[in-house]
Amino acid sequence: MSQVSPTSVGYTMARERESARISWQHAFGVAATCKDVEFVSIEDESGVSKDHVIHSVGQHISISRLDDNSMKLLTAECQEVREITAFCVAPSKRTVAVSEMWKVMCKSPSRSGCALQGRCSADRPAEDGPRARNEFILIDRSTDSHGSYLSLYHLSSGHRLHAPTPTGYVFIDKIAFLQEGKRVVGIGRTDLSDCTQSLTVWNLETGTNEAAASISSTLSCAAGFLPNPRKQCILTSGLEHVKLWELADNSLRMQALLPPTVETGAHFVAQKLARLSASLYSQSLPKRDCAVDALSHSCVHTPCHLLLLNVRAQQTGSCRWEIHSHSAHDRTTTPAPCVLVLRRIKQLPYFEMHLRLPVQVPHSVSLMCLAVHSHGFCVAGTCGYIAIFERQDDIKCPYIQQYSCCVDLSRTPGESPLTWINLAVNSNSDTLLAFADNHTLHSFPLTEFPVLGADRCLGDLFTPLLSQGFGHFGPIYSMDAALHRPLIATCGADNTIRLFNYKRRKCEILHRYQSASENGSAKGIAVHPFGFHVLIAFEERLCLYSILFKSLKFLHHIVIKCCQVTYANGGHRFACASGVNVVVFSTVSMLPLQTFTGHLLHVRCVVWADDDFSVFAVSDDGQVCGWDFVTSGRIDTPPPC
Repeated sequence: MSQVSPTSVGYTMARERESARISWQHAFGVAATCKDVEFVSIEDESGVSKDHVIHSVGQHISISRLDDNSMKLLTAECQEVREITAFCVAPSKRTVAVSEMWKVMCKSPSRSGCALQGRCSADRPAEDGPRARNEFILIDRSTDSHGSYLSLYHLSSGHRLHAPTPTGYVFIDKIAFLQEGKRVVGIGRTDLSDCTQSLTVWNLETGTNEAAASISSTLSCAAGFLPNPRKQCILTSGLEHVKLWELADNSLRMQALLPPTVETGAHFVAQKLARLSASLYSQSLPKRDCAVDALSHSCVHTPCHLLLLNVRAQQTGSCRWEIHSHSAHDRTTTPAPCVLVLRRIKQLPYFEMHLRLPVQVPHSVSLMCLAVHSHGFCVAGTCGYIAIFERQDDIKCPYIQQYSCCVDLSRTPGESPLTWINLAVNSNSDTLLAFADNHTLHSFPLTEFPVLGADRCLGDLFTPLLSQGFGHFGPIYSMDAALHRPLIATCGADNTIRLFNYKRRKCEILHRYQSASENGSAKGIAVHPFGFHVLIAFEERLCLYSILFKSLKFLHHIVIKCCQVTYANGGHRFACASGVNVVVFSTVSMLPLQTFTGHLLHVRCVVWADDDFSVFAVSDDGQVCGWDFVTSGRIDTPPPC
């Protein structure tokens, strides 16, 4: 059974003479491989800046507008892009760098199995640069190995500004821009089974590798950048690792930020820069650094705190570490998760330890992410836990925990709580964006939490984005669309049936079933052309449901082993693939009408002809067979389209 990405995408097809044009319209869900999500303000046609959310969808980058839920996809021109592993927005908020996983490319056209594919055409805009014109890439189709490449897109136009830059790595964990916006630094791996990672700086304009350094014994690293225009500095954090790197003379020089006693046994899962006001910043500086002139204060010494989210980690095997949740029995011997606050200084390494801010978390909760806003910062983790810290005018303790709770957004009984894996805040610091482990995005108004009372929970303010509901947690097995109603029905490996309205751009119905009670998991689904009934093919039986306003109602079932089902265009019949046979049923009586044989292996796909007088099926060996309902004869050659 072939599996597709856990993302349902709507298409619009327009007839142009004898050809068809397919354009992307909307995506339901977020890809699971890339966990990056960012807020950015983009001007519309009238010149007004609007908040947009950038996230990955399959092999593409999606830019979603929050006020009207519209979406634009930055589609990759090369069909060899497998997935998006990381992306980052430039400091100017005009371009986005994307790490794309491709098939490995060969360097010589003499190698067997290579195809020549054009990357850029002559009708590119002027800002595409000299490397983007008349450039071709050789793709090796004879291997299943992968390679990562960096692409640069313009956010407003969606055009690729440069030809993809080869990274030399199999997988890129994290990328980020340097302060000037011309270089990108990333953390990559040449072997997925190896713990060793490499920190590399690429110049996107020239497509060259400027500097590289090895980072060992760190499973997860995040690259951040310090706002220092005079020196390009890079910050990496991970398992027992917090280092500052200076880019100078095409080399990276490492500086330790924390003493070894603080790094030992710690896992720094997130790090952010929190900018301060000038008055509070001057009060928090040591006496030796209080004399700061206007030029150095605005350039070299940007008022800011460096926040490091520190949790406890334990090793479970070779190259495998997991974040340890703090239960009740080890709270006395193990320090609670905390946020390390480092303040800015003049000398290297530009930051020094200021204080350790503990985070009060419930039992069995692990912190995963951190986000900074203008009034403080937020932390989040497992069990839907989220905490909000506010800045205060206290030199010894500049932050205080104001509110925390475990958000319960489950829609069905018995559903496991969410885990927040990434947070983002918009430029106005009034909206918090939370990315959950079930491929959903939720927004929360930060301006509302100060007025929360005892009768109001923090979870009441979370609003789902994009699909207005939950996406599939796992592969999608089958998908079908109604002809006369804007409905898309999907079934997946997470034992759920979901119905999406692609006009309203939301998930309207979520039906969860137990695999044991339903005689197996759902492998096929078909929606009636009128959009009021849906057939679900389980492993042991075929079930008919009525589509209600907010739920599905069971009507009838047929005991048959079925892996694929499809309605006729008129809706009066439906055909299901049962082993090597194709069985046709009546929609009204639910009785079998005809059984067609001829395949030697299992049938995987069934398609009706436009006039509903014949049906065609494809088996595992690629054989195509057709049958005519009038003559009951076999059609060996399908009619031309």
